[in-house]
Amino acid sequence: MRQYKIGDFVRVKVHASRTPRFDLDLIETVATLPPDEKACTFYSVQIVGCHQMTNHDYIALCDFDPHSYMSFKIDSWHVKAYDVPDKFNGNKGMFIHTRHVWVPQIKSPTKQIRSSTPGGSHCKLCKKFIQYANANRDDGTFACRRCIQSTPWLLKCKPLDD
Repeated sequence: MRQYKIGDFVRVKVHASRTPRFDLDLIETVATLPPDEKACTFYSVQIVGCHQMTNHDYIALCDFDPHSYMSFKIDSWHVKAYDVPDKFNGNKGMFIHTRHVWVPQIKSPTKQIRSSTPGGSHCKLCKKFIQYANANRDDGTFACRRCIQSTPWLLKCKPLDD
């Protein structure tokens, strides 16, 4: 699990339930039954305190909870127990755990298929010869990475599935 420092900004996902009280709930990244996505919102919060005994419990500033269903007022006990700087005393905070932090998913780059034997292929669009390259399109041709990224609309064929 990743450790965060005081001052880091992280993303949390909040579910607004439609009960008579209109509660707010933090959604865990490992939730077995995820809530309705239409009622969820991502918020960026700043970590202002870290628990001294465990590395996974934090206090974050909470400015999106107007009725204080999940937030509290940071007081002297929080300052001592969570190493919260004195300047945050009196602000609204909330307890979060590392499993409440949603890390943005980064799309993996397109994998290029290469042959282990010498030879290669010419690009279908720019006609450049690439050594060790194999066909990577469904019609049996090869398109280089530069052409796929810069002029994909010229390709009428689809990439091969991995």
